[in-house]
Amino acid sequence: MMDTSKFSPQQLKLLSLTALLLLTLLFFWRVPVQGRILLPLDVLHTYEPWRSEIPGALGIHLWNPWLSDGVRQFYPVLTVIQAAWQQGHIPFWNPHAAAGMPILAAGLHQALYPITILLLMLLPAAYVISWSTILHTFLGGLFCFILLREFGTGHFGALFGAVAFMFGGSLVNTMSSLGRFPTFVWLPLLLWSLERTLKRRDWRWAIVGGIILGLQILAGHLQMVLYSITTLGLYTAYRVAWDWIEKRAISFVLLPFLFLGIMLLTGLGLTAVQLLPAVELIPQGIRSEVDFETEFSPKILLRLFVPDILGTDIDQNIAPGFTHEIYVYLGIFSLFFIMASVFSPYRRLAWGFIGGGILIWLVVFEVPPIYQLFEYLYPSFNVLGFHRAQILIGFYWAIPAGLGADWLATKRPTETIKRLLFVGGILLAIIGGVLGWLAFVSKYQARFMWGIPNLENLEPEPSYLLGSLIFTLAILMVGFTLLWGWWQKKINQAVFSGAALSLLVIDLFMANIDYLPAYDPDMLYPQTPSLSFLQKLTAQEIQPYRVMSVARLFWGDMATVFSLDDIQGYDSFLMKRYSHYIDLTGARTDANFRIAAFTANTSKLIDALNVKYFYVPRYQLAGGEWVSLLNEVDNPLVQSKHFSAESTAEWVLHGWSQTALLAPPASKISYRGFLQYPAHLETAIAINPEAWGLPDVNVLFEIYVQSPTLPTETRVFSQRLETAQPEEMKWIPVLVDLSDFTNQEIVLSFVTSSTNPDASWYAGWADPLIMDSAKVELLYYGPNSIYLNKNYLPRAWVVHQVTQVATTAEAQEKLGSPHFNPASEVVIEGQLPEPLLQSSQAAEKPRFISYGPSASKLEVNLPTPGILVMSDLYYPGWTALVDGVSQPIYAANLTMRGVYIPAGVHQIEFVYSPLPFKLGVYISLLTLLLMVMVFFIAGRRKKIT
Repeated sequence: MMDTSKFSPQQLKLLSLTALLLLTLLFFWRVPVQGRILLPLDVLHTYEPWRSEIPGALGIHLWNPWLSDGVRQFYPVLTVIQAAWQQGHIPFWNPHAAAGMPILAAGLHQALYPITILLLMLLPAAYVISWSTILHTFLGGLFCFILLREFGTGHFGALFGAVAFMFGGSLVNTMSSLGRFPTFVWLPLLLWSLERTLKRRDWRWAIVGGIILGLQILAGHLQMVLYSITTLGLYTAYRVAWDWIEKRAISFVLLPFLFLGIMLLTGLGLTAVQLLPAVELIPQGIRSEVDFETEFSPKILLRLFVPDILGTDIDQNIAPGFTHEIYVYLGIFSLFFIMASVFSPYRRLAWGFIGGGILIWLVVFEVPPIYQLFEYLYPSFNVLGFHRAQILIGFYWAIPAGLGADWLATKRPTETIKRLLFVGGILLAIIGGVLGWLAFVSKYQARFMWGIPNLENLEPEPSYLLGSLIFTLAILMVGFTLLWGWWQKKINQAVFSGAALSLLVIDLFMANIDYLPAYDPDMLYPQTPSLSFLQKLTAQEIQPYRVMSVARLFWGDMATVFSLDDIQGYDSFLMKRYSHYIDLTGARTDANFRIAAFTANTSKLIDALNVKYFYVPRYQLAGGEWVSLLNEVDNPLVQSKHFSAESTAEWVLHGWSQTALLAPPASKISYRGFLQYPAHLETAIAINPEAWGLPDVNVLFEIYVQSPTLPTETRVFSQRLETAQPEEMKWIPVLVDLSDFTNQEIVLSFVTSSTNPDASWYAGWADPLIMDSAKVELLYYGPNSIYLNKNYLPRAWVVHQVTQVATTAEAQEKLGSPHFNPASEVVIEGQLPEPLLQSSQAAEKPRFISYGPSASKLEVNLPTPGILVMSDLYYPGWTALVDGVSQPIYAANLTMRGVYIPAGVHQIEFVYSPLPFKLGVYISLLTLLLMVMVFFIAGRRKKIT
């Protein structure tokens, strides 16, 4: 083992930082060594169109199913930011998701964060996410190392605490978040600047702290910033209490808070350019109307001792009351060092950080009155998701871990303290042993203890958990052996320090190194046949239009990657107006307030969003409501009107997944429904892969229709499949014209039969889909189909019939009327300058001259004044120029933009130029100027002195 006494302090510092860098690269070795990217591309391939159209997509093992935001939100929006900066534009707006969304104001996507901007200029967006994660992991360790050194520890203690922080569970499980993770890692450096300020009583260090706070704010996640400011306030109050007890001087009470005020004002002033747009955005989002109501089980505390005791994120075997966002594992041996820190010369500091962690646990478990106090201090506490405060615990307790490690590695405690520590170590071992016995003496006891249903069918099995416990206990045994050898002078300090640090690294790497998936970049948003067809349609379009992707097709913001305008979207600040509009369409499929997700239908409100194409999975409804109830199942195995497990299954045929209705021998599956429109039936037939190659497996598929106009049940489709034919080893599409049965109640029957009595057990029908031929036209048929919406409205149109309302509630009521027709009327919030008259002359349709993310120009010729309705999102900051003259923009149809246009030929320009951003630029520049002047004057005075 290396003798550190031969090195100078500077060499030790360099060695420590090199160790942190090498450990970071080792933790993410798949990126630098294999060229992979840290994005959940396995999860991406569970969404359409890739799930059904990429061969083998369904065979991919999901690494960590909880991680989806990287492909649903962060990467797509990052491509927009990258394109904007590379073109020399400020990335204000994303026009491709949810009818338009602000980017810069949200902050989460780091549009103004210097590190992200630099990486975007150098690397593709996917690699930016990967290397940003690696860089910020190293920075987190570096900043924690610097802080512990400021607290007075040696290099070993600082290194131990830094490793516990950067690879501990609370930080690792946020690494998939482009916002939370890079924001939080600045906290140790922020606290370092405050400590320096308080020690040196020098306001210049407070300004340095303000600069660091500014970088943290630009990193984007304001919730993490609030947690950091809370930490600074608590730490300042704790330090003031020390000084008051020791010195009893009022100046020692006021001055620290003055320094903290300087730090906060500097940081907030420097980043006003980011903060003011965010302040404008927050009340506009639907999140401001939602509270989190989640209770967490105290069982979560058990993961402090054995990380897999409640299951793992990677296989989703999770006990009730557990959330993947609460995971604080700092290494089992770290708990011993944390305990040791309260006996060390650092005990006053250690008690503060340990107490801070306990305080956060009380908040997470909603213990009164602590929880109520936090709610009072943060009025939007529940809106933000209070459980995320657990990330503070990992930081708070990593500090005493480093303090305790430093003390035990440099001093040999007294016999009394050794005995106390020995007892504590025994208690840790006993706790681990008891947990192990409770968790895996038997599967049934484990199920009773944790409440996990069907444990015998889940992984990890108790034997796996037993291995995890044995490993944890082994770490403890080796650690105590090291301590005994060090205290008994059997090994020297260098050996003890190196072995203890290695033990921590092994423990945390074993627990957390597999948390983030890393995949080949070739898997990133590959082309599929249906997607290629849709992009060809796009290339032929002259005027802007939107797509409505359905359900989990293009889930979230995925269409953004392909520059397709989608009415789906996913954002923490999804606009409340847009969310309420979705509810009015009757097409919402996801109750999550952050997600705009749809079922396909032809509501007039959908038409008004400029939806020209429906992009739908085959098994989803396209073109109207089809309410079907299972009428009868002539199958003796099915005793109710719901399919049993034997009658439904999911097959994988040549990479095409389809929900199928299994058809037992000579079976008949019927649906009853009322056709309100000319329609086509769309389904598919197939034979289960288990039958491929078996002799004499052939099945006759038939469809029958029964209606009041038919004397008998009529066959409308018939086809026989034999597994000997390779082309039949896949789903074969079936289209049946039902237009003759319009305005009738019909019964559709799906019948299978075979000369082989066992053959039809291998037969299956895809879920039937009814499409309205009058409203939609099938353009592309496949696992994911594309339909033309014949009733879509253009991106902008003119109406003359206006209903003026005073509130959004009144607008919602009007839009919810079945008689409302957005093609000819509009609901305006506000008062028009003059009443509009109905026009007998047809107005020229508005024509777009240009259309961009933050500016659009169009031309229109009106015989009489009218309202130009633009189906882009109504949001503060957009201005309208009619022939160069500014005109007010009204909230139209709840979520759209309306502009009064006089008669004649006019050019209308929409420009996004938010006032909060402009004001923020001035404040930020003024703060920067004042800061430079103050430092310059202070420097001259020092030179004169």
